[in-house]
Amino acid sequence: MLTIKQIKTDMRFNHEVLGLIEVLKGIASAQFRHMQAKREKSLRFQKTLDDFFGMVDLLKSGHPFLEENSSLPTVIIGVTSDEGFIGDLNKQIFNNIFELIKPEDEIIILGDRGKHFLEELERPFLYFPGVGEDIDYSQAEDLRDYLVKQYLDKKRWGKVLIVYPEFLSFAAQEVRTKQLLPYAGKKAGLSLEKLSFIRDIIVEPSSESIIDYLIRVWLLEEIHNIFWDSKLSEWAARVIHLESSSQDLKRKAGQLEFSYFRALHEVSDKNIREIFASRLMK
Repeated sequence: MLTIKQIKTDMRFNHEVLGLIEVLKGIASAQFRHMQAKREKSLRFQKTLDDFFGMVDLLKSGHPFLEENSSLPTVIIGVTSDEGFIGDLNKQIFNNIFELIKPEDEIIILGDRGKHFLEELERPFLYFPGVGEDIDYSQAEDLRDYLVKQYLDKKRWGKVLIVYPEFLSFAAQEVRTKQLLPYAGKKAGLSLEKLSFIRDIIVEPSSESIIDYLIRVWLLEEIHNIFWDSKLSEWAARVIHLESSSQDLKRKAGQLEFSYFRALHEVSDKNIREIFASRLMK
């Protein structure tokens, strides 16, 4: 059984850790609100692109951005966090990756924690830096340009998938798998009344060049949005995880307090019995 001194030391340590957890939780909550207020996600471009590719289907385009080459391997991109206190979010991402991957497929990992995990497994992968605090288009452009070059110029992959945590709400994040290439967006359904209008369209310089440009722009916007989802999910998961740790520490504090007063009562009872016994002997 612990002595009163040991219990007091544990109580003091528990109190200090609880204070630190509360500070970290406050910082994470403030950072989450700050980033959520900064995010601007436009759905108009996605809708316009879907409408355009409804027409492209009728034009029977054979651009590689729209056709999958099943003879080539798939690359799976995992967006992991560089930070701690996020629960099992990174673990869920790797679970999804390993459910999808085949022996010939490749992995691109974003984030140092994901990098260290794959190094321990001795699994070949390509590393990109994790999503930083300042989410801008430059990092998304670097990843987009690399994917396009490998997909078009080097014919390295037949499909590009990305696994990331999607932000649903403050209390809910869901790990999703999305296909980046070939483009698999929702094709707009066009009525027969619009068919004659589409036949009269003159595409300049060509449908292939327009598709190439729009898919590159869409990829950049999609990767940028995924980075935002990943970062918001990370901060929200951190707040939830820290809150859970805070509750555990508060329960532990209650248990330590109970043990402390119990030990005090036992010492008091022992002293009283010894005093009473000595008086009886006298």
